[in-house]
Amino acid sequence: MRKGESIGLGDLVRFQYVLCLDTEFTCWENSQRDSWPDPDFPAEILQIGIAVYDNTTKNTVSEYVSFVQPVLNRELSDYCKNLLRLSQQTIDQACSLPVIVTEIENYLLDYKPENSCLCSFGPDLIQISEDTTRQGLSDPFEQFAWLNLQSEASKVLSMVGELPERIDVQSALGLTESLHRHDALDDARDVKLILDPLHRVYSKTTF
Repeated sequence: MRKGESIGLGDLVRFQYVLCLDTEFTCWENSQRDSWPDPDFPAEILQIGIAVYDNTTKNTVSEYVSFVQPVLNRELSDYCKNLLRLSQQTIDQACSLPVIVTEIENYLLDYKPENSCLCSFGPDLIQISEDTTRQGLSDPFEQFAWLNLQSEASKVLSMVGELPERIDVQSALGLTESLHRHDALDDARDVKLILDPLHRVYSKTTF
């Protein structure tokens, strides 16, 4: 279970750095729609991307990206390869999750939970926690406060019903969809592009 608190857009003033994060997972045609219903085919991390945003200068100051080799289902489905534009060879040559967790722990040494928070569009942090737990690993992000931009967008933009898709939020904010959707680093950068205008809308509605 994550130890970091869940935060909202109004809490961002507490942090100097926002670690915009995105992950890509093993998937099949019904995975996202049904939240990976088969326990034999869970969401295993395939790629992690981080774009660190300085909340004072409003600039990106650091980036990290890596592919990850899954354990339970090493062979990617055709659906997954097409959606993520990944080859089986790329994943076969990737490092294991234990190696990547150590890399991320070292990368995060420059960012402390006291002055840095995480931001993702959707439940990436929950799925990372589940995958690390499954392999008996520590979650490198568990101490950091977390802003779920999808949930915040639903409230700020008054999108009733199911949580909005990324493209719906981008459309509501006058943004265009990334040409490299489902690349973890590009999607992490995209989180920052959504965060800025969404925060402006939030500020106008609360002051």
